[in-house]
Order: sequence, then C-alpha cells, then structure tokens
Amino acid sequence: MIALLDFSGWSAWTKPDRRPIYDWAKCIELPSSFSMPGQFDVMKSRPLMGVFDAIQNDLVRQVHFRKPPRFGGTLVADIAIPWAACNAPGPIMWAWQSDDDAKEHMKEKAWQAWRSCKQFVALLPEDRHDSTTCEIYFGPFFLTVNGCGENSLQAKGIRWLFCDEVWLPAWQKSFQWAVARTRDFERVGNSKIITISHAGHKGDVEDRQYAQGDQCVWSVLSPSGTFHPLLFGGKRADNSRWGLVWNGDAKRADGTWNVARACETARYELEDGSHSWPDNARTLADWNRNGKFVSARQDAPKHLRSYAVNALMNRTLSSLVEQKLTAIEAARRGDIGQLKTWKQQAEALPWEDEQITITLNTAPSGYKFADYFDGQRWDGEVDRFMTIDRQRGMAGDVPHWWAEVRAWKDGGDSRQLYAGRVETIEAVREIQLRLKVSDRKVLQDARFDPSHVYEDCVRFGWLAGFGNDEKYWTHVINGQKVRLPYSQIQKTAIGGRAALLFHFNAEYCKDILSRLVEGTAAKWEFADDLEEQLRDHYKAEHKTEIKTGVFRWRKLHATKANHLWDCSVMQVLYALVTRRLGLAPVPQSQELAQEVTA
Repeated sequence: MIALLDFSGWSAWTKPDRRPIYDWAKCIELPSSFSMPGQFDVMKSRPLMGVFDAIQNDLVRQVHFRKPPRFGGTLVADIAIPWAACNAPGPIMWAWQSDDDAKEHMKEKAWQAWRSCKQFVALLPEDRHDSTTCEIYFGPFFLTVNGCGENSLQAKGIRWLFCDEVWLPAWQKSFQWAVARTRDFERVGNSKIITISHAGHKGDVEDRQYAQGDQCVWSVLSPSGTFHPLLFGGKRADNSRWGLVWNGDAKRADGTWNVARACETARYELEDGSHSWPDNARTLADWNRNGKFVSARQDAPKHLRSYAVNALMNRTLSSLVEQKLTAIEAARRGDIGQLKTWKQQAEALPWEDEQITITLNTAPSGYKFADYFDGQRWDGEVDRFMTIDRQRGMAGDVPHWWAEVRAWKDGGDSRQLYAGRVETIEAVREIQLRLKVSDRKVLQDARFDPSHVYEDCVRFGWLAGFGNDEKYWTHVINGQKVRLPYSQIQKTAIGGRAALLFHFNAEYCKDILSRLVEGTAAKWEFADDLEEQLRDHYKAEHKTEIKTGVFRWRKLHATKANHLWDCSVMQVLYALVTRRLGLAPVPQSQELAQEVTA
C-alpha cells in the first residue's frame, strides 16, 4: 500500500438512495480512457442491469459475471464501488491479479471517473490526494485496492469483495484467502462477493463461481415472441448448423475456407430455423434492447447469482467468423491455442484440457536419411533448423548429445533429415555444416550444464533455449503489449563474450507437437529408415491430470528416453517464431525474428 488517508466527518452521508445502481450512477462521467466516455448510460449495455440489480439485492450474497473481453466487466466495479461507499457503507476490497494492475487501473480510470461523482467526492478529505492511492479510510470503514497476494488478502474483515479476472493462475490459491475476509460480515448476513471474469478452465475458480449460481444466459427475443439463449450454436438433427453460420460455398475443395466469402455471408440463425439475423449494427442494437437474462439452473440457491454474456453481444458476426476460421486453420496445423482463446473469450465457456497418450503416425514417408546426406533441398523447402539436447550420461554412460535436423515448408509441413545420438560437440557441428543449417538456426537446450551450452553458442553462433512452464512473455512492439509463448532474446556473459538465449512455453509446444506426430495436423514426416527405438522417444511422454483440471506433459517412466521428443519440441518453437507453421501472423519481437531468420 502506498498511502493511508484519514476521512473525517459523516456530514456527507445522507439517507441511502434506493434507486437502481445504474440510475444513481448517471451522476458519473466516464473519462476518455473508457471505451464509451461520457455520462454513464446502462442502456448502451443492458446486460449490466441484471448484474447491478443482483449486487443491490440484499438477499444475494455472491454475484458472478462471466463476459467477453471489452464488455465492461471492470466497469461494473467502477460503478458499484462508489455506490456502495455512498449507500451501503462497509469495508470494501477490490482485488486484482497484481498490485501493478490495480494501481494502473486506479490511476488511469477509476479515480478519473469517481471524481465526477459529487456525493463520493464529498466523502474524500479536504486535502487532495494522489490518484495512485490504493487504500482509503472513510472514518469507520475503508476501501483498499490491491493484488491477490497472500499478504494483501489476510488482514481486516471486509463486507464488499470485488475480484477481477478470477480465471488467472494467481487466483486459484488466493481466492479462498479473499473470501475468508468476508466471514465476519457473512455471519451477520450482509457480506457481498462480486467476481468478474472471462471464462478460464474447467473446474477453476471462475468456473466454480459460475456453476454454483443460477447460470443466467443473455437471451434474445425472436419475432414469435419467445426468448432464445444467445449461444454460438451447434448441429441440428439434419447435420446443418445453427447459431453463428455462413454459406457452405465458402469451403474449398481441399477442406480449407475462403474466409472472405464466409465473412460476407455471416449471419445468426435460431436452432428451430424460424429466424435469421444479418450482420449489422441493427442486430446488435436489437439484441441489446430486447434481450434479457434467462436462468439455466432453477434449483440454484437464491443467494447465489451468476450471469453469462458472450462476444456475440459486442462483436460483428464477420469478425467472429474470421477469428473462428483462423483458429480452425491453426488447429489443423497443430496449434490449439487459438481455439482455446476462442472458446474462453468469444464463446465465454471454460476450456477443458484432455489426457493425451501419443499414438505415432506410422504411414511411410517415401524417403530415407541418405537422400539428404549432403544437405540436398526438399522440394518446396523454405527453412531448416537443427535442435540439440545435451545429456550428461547416466548409469555409467558418457556425456553425449541428441540432435534433429528438420526441413520446413510454408504452411507447416516438415521432413526429418537427421535424428540420432552424437558423441562429441565437434560431430554435432559437422552434421550441421554437412546438412547446410545456418548458425542462427541451431538451438541447444540449456537446462543441463548451461555454462557449457553457452560456450558452444558463443563458439559456433548458436542460440540457447530454456523450456519452462511460464505461459507467455510480454513483448512491447510498436508501443503495444503483446503476449507470446516465448521471451525476447536475452544475453548472458560467458568468457568475456555474450551468448544469446531465450525462454519458451514447453507445454504449449508439446501440445502442438503431439498433434503433428499423430498425423492430425500438418505433415510431420519421419524417414522410413528411422529406427523403431528412436520412434519410441515420441511415445515416452503423455499429458496427464496432475490435479483437478490441471494437465501437464510427464514422462511415462523415468527410464524411457525422450530426447528426440525434446529436440522436436524445439523444432516447433522455431517454426512458431519464424511463422513456418503457417499460423495467422502476430506481432513478434523484431530482434528475435532477426536472430532466427538471419
């Protein structure tokens, strides 16, 4: 916390205003930092009315709002917190995923909006305060805005608890600590817990908060006078699709999609086929004006309310079709990350991982390693990489290396040109030069004996890589923050020189690799003369549930060799960085791209 402000006097408090929160909040002027600046007007986003009504209802103890990005979820707290301070006072906590996120929002948005509310400003001390203040004392109660760390969530009791983006990993352990702070007020029957988030993973904090409530889904009114849940749809009995649909002639003969044609024919159809809405602003206005929440769980306790809105309410149908088809194409090439984002953020549904045991695609490829012994090019090849796994040699074995060289085409097809054990670093270098792999396209795993790996990288001009469980790294590109499954290029000093290295999300790359080697994505070719015992390296790991709802790649048995699997994981990394997997372009680190494509 950065400052404690004393609030004196109770003259600012009057009889509580019993108007709906959204009517009371017309006194709040949203600054230009909000997407819809100006006087707060709930009619611009009517689904918020149901959430506000539940927050104001004295009989409701917990309210959960599941929404897509940029739908005004945080705005609910921006409005409800000053209302609570003025009309239902009690200790208030607004908890974020980190202290930095909390401070940034307070400085850039919350304080700017709250200062326009005269009733709230009247509660503030006469001496002005800094906009980054995150803890304020209103006489006998306080408002604190902070991250969800254990220290922040274990102190004084609170009546009002607002939690932001509870799908994030930081909340999975700390949510219980935050809820514990409401127990004193729960005993007297006036505690309130409000959680706001987009969907996360099956069984996580966000999913549990939604599931235990009455699961109200925003529903739209058809011309026949009935309400239909606004969902993305599925298949009818005749195998045709309902919900978000587009013309079948957008599908090409090879199974790919003509995205432009699909977008121009995007529309929304009811499951019973009785009505279709076109892709225009009038449709969104109609759904906003005439829709309402309909509960999907009538047996839920009355004090637990949950609400869900998806991206159909704040995106054009064509933009959603484009995102969906891009995600489908990425999945076809092995990357399910975009489908995961689609389900969580567009459909507003939790993602469910699955347990995976590798079944290797054994179809013949029609070539042998000898066909490329002297570095011959593969027809259509645009790049080739070499990846190296350094081993110390256990149980009497000597230190050695495992290496893979793979050629890549645009679109994600690849062919293995070398795979095997190598006894010396000089022999590794000889294979690299013979197969014509440039220095900047050689990556050595640095998890074991990193100092010697760095020496190799300095000596030969290679890169070093660290695979770990970090999900993403933030890159600042053209002034914008972009999250990618690998870090920026970093430098580490070794022998008076600098070795280049970067970190990457190993789990993400393994998910892609599993689909490639099984033959369910782009072509992943092995030489027909690859020994069977080396093929077994690709069956040595499986994705298993290590705790409820959490899946990770683990070795099937401690003694099973998985070294070529590890080499191929780094091949996938290179293909992601250089866009060889044919995925939709994303901004990436210019420095990293230059290093690996030089």
